[in-house]
Amino acid sequence: MTTKGFHIEKRGSTLIVGVCEACNKRFRSHIQRPDQAEWEITVLFQRHKCKALTEVSKPIVRSA
Repeated sequence: MTTKGFHIEKRGSTLIVGVCEACNKRFRSHIQRPDQAEWEITVLFQRHKCKALTEVSKPIVRSA
């Protein structure tokens, strides 16, 4: 089982984006206070269910 990793990127003065390192899903917050925005993004990340990149990028095999 893959453990989810997470990091927060700050873009500009008001936009904060969190990224799940397992599935690359992005979480955004437009809350003005950075501490509250980071809290909101962390909660969204903890609630999401992701598929690891290895599961998502499996090749599709089609029979002829």
